[in-house]
Amino acid sequence: MDKALKERALAKTPTTTLSADLANTYSFLASAKENLGELDAANRLYEKELQMLLHLRESAPAEVLWIRNQTFALRMRADIRLAWGLDQQALGDYREARALFQDLLARDPDNRNWQSAIANLHQDELRIMARQRNAGDTSHELTEIAATWHSLVTSAPQNVEWAHREAIAHLLLASAKLGQGKLDEARRENQTALDRFDKLYAGNKNNVLTRLRLVDSLLLSSEIENAQDHTEASAAACRRAYGVMQADGPTTWDFRILDPWVRINYCLNNNQVATMAAKRLEKIGYKDLAYRRFISTHHERNE
Repeated sequence: MDKALKERALAKTPTTTLSADLANTYSFLASAKENLGELDAANRLYEKELQMLLHLRESAPAEVLWIRNQTFALRMRADIRLAWGLDQQALGDYREARALFQDLLARDPDNRNWQSAIANLHQDELRIMARQRNAGDTSHELTEIAATWHSLVTSAPQNVEWAHREAIAHLLLASAKLGQGKLDEARRENQTALDRFDKLYAGNKNNVLTRLRLVDSLLLSSEIENAQDHTEASAAACRRAYGVMQADGPTTWDFRILDPWVRINYCLNNNQVATMAAKRLEKIGYKDLAYRRFISTHHERNE
């Protein structure tokens, strides 16, 4: 029996099956805690999941399932670290996850799933890097990633996840262009993202991630219009974002929903609603860097 077959045999023993089930339980519970705003508890569970997956990989280092689960847990932990304002630690998690997928791609260079995973992790790294002060220009790398997504989506038009990620690449590129003051380019890239998110949203309005990214694109549209003193167009984008999130925003403790909910309501001068949501974020210990900058800038404008 060769090494790969031995590893697969080990990966299916009763002990590893129980360990895998426990790791999945940690992941499920962590996600539930995260949605409730219990970030400390969620982080501890992701840490336990990672420890369990590292143990599983020791018995079967090449087993793809453990590697994929480890990268997923790293990404989820990175999200919490971003919520705590620990951008460099989050970057470390993303880079570790990308290195794992690059190892997989080296074994199977034509595997489009590994190609897509690497592109996705890389664009998340660029998103975090762009938040740093004195951040360099990421638009060239984002343009290359958008081209990668276009190729992948063209090869599998039915793949909704890839279409979602391609739209995110255009959203990030639009944000980079806005930061450079290139408003026409920012509007064009964001409109591409918005058109694609609209299509995905129409296909499944219950998908939380699609709603969140659609709202991100609408809020960026509001910023772009505001930068050109198009006051009504800016407000219209926020009103539409409000309509997308109004069922979730008022009662949630999920920071991924509360953050844009605060921004939307400040945009629409619903200051009382925004303040209530901001207090919820404060209570759960939310210290996201971009959010803190937004709040600081908003308060300075209104003093």
